[in-house]
Amino acid sequence: MFFVKVPGAGHFLTEFEVSGRVYELGATPAPEGWSDELPLSDSYPELALGPDEYFLAGDDRLASADSRVWGPVGRDRLLGRVSFRYWPFARFGKP
Repeated sequence: MFFVKVPGAGHFLTEFEVSGRVYELGATPAPEGWSDELPLSDSYPELALGPDEYFLAGDDRLASADSRVWGPVGRDRLLGRVSFRYWPFARFGKP
């Protein structure tokens, strides 16, 4: 689960509080004795985003290479925009 501290907030919020949705997260625990410093430990340092920076998270947490691996993404690196949404089906159509 991600914890987010939005500007002006005095404390961290869970990703569920920020998104306004609750969804199931699956995770496989690391083997016994696995250090937090090793890859795939699911332990990441706190990261503060600068102006026009975004944290991108993949929807398959166990297999995604995302901002947990390569850091924040600058707005200038975002090339597209959503013009039609097909998933989830309940929100099918134009955004």
